[in-house]
Amino acid sequence: MTTATTLAGLYRDAHNLMRNIDGLQPQDAFEELLKYLLFRQTSESRGQRVPLSRTLALDGGFRMGDSESAKSIRRLFAAYLRDFQGHAKDLWVDRKLRLSDAALLAIHDLFAGVEFSAVAFDVRSAALRMFLGPDLRRGLGIYLTPDEVVR
Repeated sequence: MTTATTLAGLYRDAHNLMRNIDGLQPQDAFEELLKYLLFRQTSESRGQRVPLSRTLALDGGFRMGDSESAKSIRRLFAAYLRDFQGHAKDLWVDRKLRLSDAALLAIHDLFAGVEFSAVAFDVRSAALRMFLGPDLRRGLGIYLTPDEVVR
């Protein structure tokens, strides 16, 4: 069972991976994280899985088959946004994940053990609140509804 604390830690790790591998600024890394999470939730609900094919080569790089996994993720994300009738379609009009293959696959591996469809919305929401502590929220210009109001 995935807890809010575990999921918040994964969000933090993913955010750090994007910043370390691709040098993204916090806002850009957060946006890419949201895109990836949307991809995972959507692909699970549609029964589409992108298998993990990442095997590190001896030199620390990726093997040839890895680019196919990254292409599959990018293709599924673009197709979902093309077909989607909600606000995400307008939010990401370029319909692209702007991560390198290395960052995208590292994040895909990081979340491999999480089945988002089995994680309650309340747990995902709590994890996002934990991940987005007050300092990070302020830096990103994000203002969440206070817990008292939500209750």
